[in-house]
Formats: sequence, structure tokens, C-alpha cells
Amino acid sequence: MPWHIETDNAECNGYAVVKDEDGEVEGCHRTQEQAQRQIDALYAAETLMADRAILTPIVVTDIDGTILDDNGDPIVGTIQQINSKNEAIYVLTGRAAGRRNETQLQLDAIGFDVEELIMVGSQSAKTAAMKTLLQSYDVTDAYENDPEVIAAYRSLGVTVHEPSLRHTHKANSSRLEQVEKILADLRALR
Repeated sequence: MPWHIETDNAECNGYAVVKDEDGEVEGCHRTQEQAQRQIDALYAAETLMADRAILTPIVVTDIDGTILDDNGDPIVGTIQQINSKNEAIYVLTGRAAGRRNETQLQLDAIGFDVEELIMVGSQSAKTAAMKTLLQSYDVTDAYENDPEVIAAYRSLGVTVHEPSLRHTHKANSSRLEQVEKILADLRALR
């Protein structure tokens, strides 16, 4: 959306930045240089928004303590929140790459359908991986339980949610019953 500078605008004493489309004054400035800096900033913001609009939206989640508790049981509340987003799910975990098969089996067992499984080997490497994702994707939401990683993601402008500790399984039910209940809950959401 183009803008221009006016020196005789009734709404400003000085230099007015005006939107070409409807004549709306975007700002008033004492100098022409200040007005030009606002126009440059408006164009930069418009370009950034256009770039983000063409990026594929994704949701990023951790595993341990986020979608699986300390016992390896699913944290159903978080899983339901993630699945309700209706976006591709990328798992970004500090687990070592050597645990890929085990991890994929755990995700399959709880019916958690992921687009990509990114295993970076440590909690500290997650921030760099998130920066890389942000270059190619619009990360609309992230789910994480580590306070340092949460702070790092937020500093990158990512909306971060902490896990919901709500479970639907009963302490005395079998593992198979737990998985069946979770799968039924997840199917009901779709």
C-alpha cells in the first residue's frame, strides 16, 4: 500500500505521511527525514507481513514433558490442543538422533501424526533449530516445557504454550486401554 509525504495537510503541522489509497494520515513529523523513515518502516512492515503470509503455517512441539509425561504416558490435554490447530506438526526434540526409531514408535503408539521429526540431541540446540524453521515456515504455535527454551522461543517472536497436564487415563487401566482411549479422543477431535 503506497504512502507519500505532504507538507500542507490540515491534520499535521509539518510533514504528514499519508496513505495514497484513502488519504488517511499515518503520522506527523517535524522533518522530511523523519517522515521518510516512517514510510520506509511502513514498506518494510508490509513486506515482512507479505513474506509471512506465503510461509506454510506449522505447529512445533517438544516430546518429553510436553506430549509425554515422565512415565511415557500421553499428556492428552496438550495433544488435543496441538491437534485442534489443524496445521502440520513438527516435533522438535532434544533427544539424540540414535533414538529416532524408539521415538517414532512412541508417537505412533499414541496416534500422534507428525509431518517432521527433528532430533537435535540437546535442549540447547533447539533454539538454533527453531531459527532455521522460522526461515522457511510460519511457526504459529510452539509447545514446550523447558523454561529456558520457552524464553528463547519467545525472544524469537514465537507464541509458546506450556503443556496441559490433563490426562484421560485411569491409574488402574492397562496401557492398551490408555492408548485406545487416547486414540478415540483424538479421532473425535478430527
